[in-house]
Amino acid sequence: MLMPVYAKEMLHGGPTQFGLLMGASGVGAIFGSLILAMFSNVRTLGDWAALAAAGFGGSLVLLSFSHSFALSLLVMLLIGFTMVTGLDASNTLVQRIVPDELRGRVMAIWTMMLSGLAPFGSLVVGVLAQQFTARRTFAAGGMACIMGAMGFGFSLPILQREARKLILKRESADARALAVTKT
Repeated sequence: MLMPVYAKEMLHGGPTQFGLLMGASGVGAIFGSLILAMFSNVRTLGDWAALAAAGFGGSLVLLSFSHSFALSLLVMLLIGFTMVTGLDASNTLVQRIVPDELRGRVMAIWTMMLSGLAPFGSLVVGVLAQQFTARRTFAAGGMACIMGAMGFGFSLPILQREARKLILKRESADARALAVTKT
């Protein structure tokens, strides 16, 4: 995580500024969860995930250029919002698609990938920041997120079509099982 370096070297702040930046991210995360819960449905979750990933990348790029603490606070709100919105949307989509009997195993792998690989990502980011500066690392990471979001966005119609097939197949099987139990 480069935020302590960012607060110190880019904004010439200390622990207080770091805490405020992280707090702003937390506030954005709360809003992201609430907005996603209020305005999304299973048909739009993929769109939310793609837009959030692109927004997250754009926010990282914007953060890499910011020298203003006030602007950085606003960008951190966006980072928290887009990060949680993307994670929640994709997590919900995976749980919706995966059959009940596999959900525990799939979510265990999901959690391992998300939490277990984060330290390795931090190692890579730390090495890159040491070699190329934190500012350039934020910008490169943001651009990588944007490119990944574009790739995901372009493949989204195919993924949505396949997801609908899986969901309809499972709902049909559930309806048949329910009909059998009622008779």
